[in-house]
Amino acid sequence: MFSPIFQVFLFREDGLVCYDMSSAFGDGGEPLAGTGVVSCQIERVDLSAGRYFVDVGVYASDWSRAYDYHAKAYPLLVRGGAPSAVLNPPQHWWHHPGQP
Repeated sequence: MFSPIFQVFLFREDGLVCYDMSSAFGDGGEPLAGTGVVSCQIERVDLSAGRYFVDVGVYASDWSRAYDYHAKAYPLLVRGGAPSAVLNPPQHWWHHPGQP
């Protein structure tokens, strides 16, 4: 049965890879096989302000060939403050008096 690998690759305009995921290294569910529509949900990305690109591809189950590949086809602009790091996840700080 046809069971391709789907990949999403996100990188900053200077080439720094920020995110690389594929269905081959997913959540351990069943392989994506057969006909239909494939979708993926990313809960959050939390990127710093800047310009990014998203590549997507569909590959043979052994990565031996690309059936379809879209390189730098999807630009992404993240607006916000000056970038200080690639990721800026939400954070909370607590102080616990009296504890070493």
